[in-house]
Amino acid sequence: SLQIQMDELPSMEGAIAALNSMRIREEREQRFFSSSVDPEEAGRCQCDCCPPRDRQETGDYCCASLFSLPLLSKGRDMRDGLLAKMEGLNGHSCITKHPLITECILTDAVVLASAEVFSMLTGETIADENKSLRYGAYRLFIAKTMGTQGKGQTVRLPACFVEAVRQLWPSPTYTGFSCSEVVDV
Repeated sequence: SLQIQMDELPSMEGAIAALNSMRIREEREQRFFSSSVDPEEAGRCQCDCCPPRDRQETGDYCCASLFSLPLLSKGRDMRDGLLAKMEGLNGHSCITKHPLITECILTDAVVLASAEVFSMLTGETIADENKSLRYGAYRLFIAKTMGTQGKGQTVRLPACFVEAVRQLWPSPTYTGFSCSEVVDV
């Protein structure tokens, strides 16, 4: 067991600096595209399925950007996972039109099963069914394309996929992408 003496606790400034350092590291680890890529270029829709740019968050990107722009490690993992599972895009302009997504992820039965398994594993009840279904779809997308990322590891998904999920299971408000709340100790 870890025991910390009171005189070993960091000062408030030290704690804030440590949290900021962790946030910066996490933001760097979350990046999909090379620093040479303009975020607006990555966010420009090339697949005709992304929401309008004014409805996207900073950092959102089109699925086609994964196949056309220089990528960092996480981006390569996503791209390679998509290509391996989809065996190429097979003429589809957007990943959301591919059978892997339409038949294996974006179905009520599949995402409900995912939401219920997550509820069972975490002990969290399903209070907002559409929210649970959206999160089920997001978890399935990551599991199918990139594999298990580990507790607290979040991955920004393509804007077109998020839009497809939101159209199927809408809400008057959306959380949007957020970094993990898990803190390294």
